[in-house]
Amino acid sequence: MKLHNTKLFFSFFILFAFISVGIFGLLQLSHMSETPMTNCPYAENGFSVCDNNFDHINDWRQFSNIIFPSLFIFSFLILGIILYFFNKQNFLNQEQYFFKYRYYLDNKKLHTFSDKITRWLSLFENSPSLS
Repeated sequence: MKLHNTKLFFSFFILFAFISVGIFGLLQLSHMSETPMTNCPYAENGFSVCDNNFDHINDWRQFSNIIFPSLFIFSFLILGIILYFFNKQNFLNQEQYFFKYRYYLDNKKLHTFSDKITRWLSLFENSPSLS
């Protein structure tokens, strides 16, 4: 799988997982537990805050609270170290695999004499004259 396809797959997978947890995880919230809500501003003639608003806000806050076990974090650390050593590169002398098309014209060799003359004359095309 190419790098772009892999990144796209993982981004859609994470987005799908977050949305599915949001939809199916919040279905268990009990919206009907404190009915009838007395003094609710959305009910008729109510002027105070609803009773279960704080529970609902607390459920939303706990939705994104995640506690990772130490073994899970340690396994990700080991996986990162393994991937680092498998993809180890010499950073001072990297080969340009992903941007090879950009360097094609710079590395092109001039073989004919007319190409060399044209290249040399093109250097003087926009240069100011000293006289």
